[in-house]
Amino acid sequence: MRSMIRRAAVFGAITLLMCGRPLSAAAVTVDQILALAKSGVTDVVILALIDRDRSIFAIEPEQLVTLQREGLSEKVILAMLKSGHEEGERAAHADAAYTSAWITSALPNEPQR
Repeated sequence: MRSMIRRAAVFGAITLLMCGRPLSAAAVTVDQILALAKSGVTDVVILALIDRDRSIFAIEPEQLVTLQREGLSEKVILAMLKSGHEEGERAAHADAAYTSAWITSALPNEPQR
C-alpha cells in the first residue's frame, strides 16, 4: 500500500513539473530572425521574440560569422545561442527524477532477511 501511495505522489510531482513548461506552437527560425533584422525590427523586439519562443537554434561555428556579416548584433546572436537550453535541462532533470523514483518505488520497503 505504501509503495502505491509513494508511486502516486512521485507521479503527481513529476506531472506538476512537466506541466509548468510553456508549450510553443511554432519555433522561430534563424532565417526568420535574419529577415526581421534586415527589415529594421529592433534588437529589443527580436530579443523579446527569442525569449518568448525559447527555440533551440542549431548554430554551427561557421554560421556565427555569416550571422554577424548579415547584420545580427552580438546580443541577438548570444540570445540565439542561449535560447531554449534551460527547458532542455529541466526536462532532462525531470526525466532523471522520474526514472530514479520509479526504480526506488520498485525496491522492497523492508530489508530482506
